[in-house]
Amino acid sequence: MRKQITSLVIVVFALIIPVFVLADESDDKKGKILGKIIDANEKTAIAFANVGLYAAEEKKLVCGAISEEDGSFTIDKIVEGKYYVEVKFIGYIAYTSENYEITSTNSRIKVAPIELDIASEIIDEVEVVAQQRAMVYKMDKKIIDADSYSSAAGGTAVNILENVPSVAVDVEGNVTLRGSASFTVFIDGRPSLFEGGLALEQIPAGQVKNIEIITNPSARYDAEGTAGIINVVTKKSSNKGWNGIINISGNTAESNAADFVMTNRLEKFYWKAGARYFRNYRKGDFDQFKQTIINDTISGFESSGDRTGKTYNASGIAGFGFFNDKSTFDFELEGGDQGSGYRGDLIYKEAYKTIGNEIPFEEGIYESYDFKDLNEDYISGNMNYKRTFSGEGHTLTANLYGKYGESLEYFENELTRFSGLQKDGQRSWEEEFRVTIRGGADYIRPINGGRGKLETGYLFNLYIEDGDYGMEDYDEEEGDFIFRDEFYSVYRFKRDIHALYGILSDQVNDFSYQLGLRGEYTYRYLGSSEEWASQTENRFDLFPSGHIAYQLPKEHQISASYSRRTVRPRLHFLEPYVTFADSYTARTGNPDVRPEYVNSFELGWQKNFDQDFISFEVFHRRKQDKIERIRTVYRPNVTLDSISNVGNDYSSGAEAMALLNLSDWWLLNTSANLFYYRIESEYKVPGIDDESLNWQARFSNTFTLGSTSRLQFDGNYVGPSVSTQGRRDAFFYTNLSFRQQFLKRRLSATLTMRDVMKTAKFKSTQTGQGLYSETAVTPFYPNIKLTLSYRINQLNPKAKKQSTNDDLFEGSSH
Repeated sequence: MRKQITSLVIVVFALIIPVFVLADESDDKKGKILGKIIDANEKTAIAFANVGLYAAEEKKLVCGAISEEDGSFTIDKIVEGKYYVEVKFIGYIAYTSENYEITSTNSRIKVAPIELDIASEIIDEVEVVAQQRAMVYKMDKKIIDADSYSSAAGGTAVNILENVPSVAVDVEGNVTLRGSASFTVFIDGRPSLFEGGLALEQIPAGQVKNIEIITNPSARYDAEGTAGIINVVTKKSSNKGWNGIINISGNTAESNAADFVMTNRLEKFYWKAGARYFRNYRKGDFDQFKQTIINDTISGFESSGDRTGKTYNASGIAGFGFFNDKSTFDFELEGGDQGSGYRGDLIYKEAYKTIGNEIPFEEGIYESYDFKDLNEDYISGNMNYKRTFSGEGHTLTANLYGKYGESLEYFENELTRFSGLQKDGQRSWEEEFRVTIRGGADYIRPINGGRGKLETGYLFNLYIEDGDYGMEDYDEEEGDFIFRDEFYSVYRFKRDIHALYGILSDQVNDFSYQLGLRGEYTYRYLGSSEEWASQTENRFDLFPSGHIAYQLPKEHQISASYSRRTVRPRLHFLEPYVTFADSYTARTGNPDVRPEYVNSFELGWQKNFDQDFISFEVFHRRKQDKIERIRTVYRPNVTLDSISNVGNDYSSGAEAMALLNLSDWWLLNTSANLFYYRIESEYKVPGIDDESLNWQARFSNTFTLGSTSRLQFDGNYVGPSVSTQGRRDAFFYTNLSFRQQFLKRRLSATLTMRDVMKTAKFKSTQTGQGLYSETAVTPFYPNIKLTLSYRINQLNPKAKKQSTNDDLFEGSSH
């Protein structure tokens, strides 16, 4: 495999380098138009606006661009002639420039900042509804517009990701990025304290502006997360005066949610306040078969029943900020109660027999009640400062974040005979006190006339947790729960990370590059009443990154990237004591587990059309010291899930994406990926595949039924995959949603049905020495949700009439 990948890289660069060397010299003689797009009132940058270049005489679109996050845009390779620029962005009046003339002596034109006015006029009583891209493709990330997926309304960030390229969400809400759950979640550029899907479940979809998928992050970002980063950007308002949004939703699975955010923005000051409440339930039918073999005894059980997972939050937020032409300062304070857990009501049929004898010597039928709740009361504060110097893009930013939380994790399990007498059970609790302090500073200085920049920064991240764990076992003879002294444990965990990074990026004609290096020092201390588990670790790692892109004629672009990243063991990976998920499943950590590392390579091609694009990527990822849960026999009919470094794994594949406006009323967003996966595990079980060919396909159809109505139909197929000890089967599901706007589009009502055709089913198997288990989960049906959203003084959709290309549904952002 290494030789194949090396050969691929050599071939790719052998193809690319001649393009650089033999590029048409006439390109140097072609013209370029540069500029920046800003809000006319706030003088702030407008990112992802559509910029079109038109031939002045024919009034025909020649080519286009999309503004960067700082509002800047560049249109190059312009032949001599007269042109004008047209700029469009949702909620703003379209802008048409004067004519510009590109000549041999005037080939580079830098236009004055283009100021867009908020759309607030009605002319001839014609309402204009704008359509922007559901996804924007940048050199180092994909930016997904949350409002483009109405099926996620009333849900969480997880529901938005169900239709996002590179991401898979199973029927239990578990999220993977290109087949891996080892990704890091950022919220507004700051790492979440929760992991993966749990972090995303805490964010209401109605408060999400866009989601950034960063599969090969640069050195600017934390090195945590071998699969990459999912950055959730929340909605904020830059409009003067009162602005706000209120969301409320409920569904047939008894989930309900409500949230609001209000902002009052003055000349040089703003304040905001908000609150959110939600109870999200994932109901389903649970079936499992498990068999263990100890000595000459075979024990097994079948279980079936209802199982419900939940996440919840009740919190408030308040903040204020100051700003002027050179500086901004923001402060936010948030506090509340949040958590997750599950409940199961199952019937167990168990039997014990000796090897070679099919007649059980003992069997029974029981009712099982399982309950888990991880609850945290917390308060957090966040400060941000930004200083802008002379020269566009010359900035210094600093931030400080702190959080204190008190958490109680409680578990209870009862196994009862049908006679009503209890047979078995466990109760456990873990009380935790958590402190997080995080801060840093970033400096950016433009170079090469603003085409490139130098970036550097420092970050510190301190996490401390103190806690204790206790457990009670049910004693059938005593008829009561008995405290188990041997399981009681007290611990203290501290992790301190200090990081420095530097990045150089520049553009030379059509070639752009970004090179970065990040160094991170990690101090980790685990103190435990289990003396053998106490340890201290000091580690220093280097994490390089590189991105290059080359702009070819006719809006084609090729790019390549590399990054090295890690996953450090979190505290629950290290905890040495045994906990129970139910009477038949025990879990424990491993204080000796090591960090895992990944080297990731990507090569991509994109073709942009006015409002459409097509892209194709190939990627290879090699993971070292992969961290995974391993299932072993604990005692008859009971398995133990523990954490181990199982070995190395390899993923190589390709991903294709397309965003196509098939007509004025039909938008198709589709993607597919195919990758080969192989694992070299120290825990390989004979007869179990250690490689698989995985594929995934999705589509999202958006049908505009009028200026205020939209229908969306989504489909998602996730192919089978293998793990160290087993296999997960393929699954497929579809969602249907209808969105209607009222009251001049201030009020939106969205009705969503999930898994319309009732095809979703999760099934997996695990095999180990002396054990076999098979699990199946079928989600609750029918799951129908109604969401109402009301906007207060948000972007006014009334504007001057433009071309028929704009007569699409409002709310679809870039």
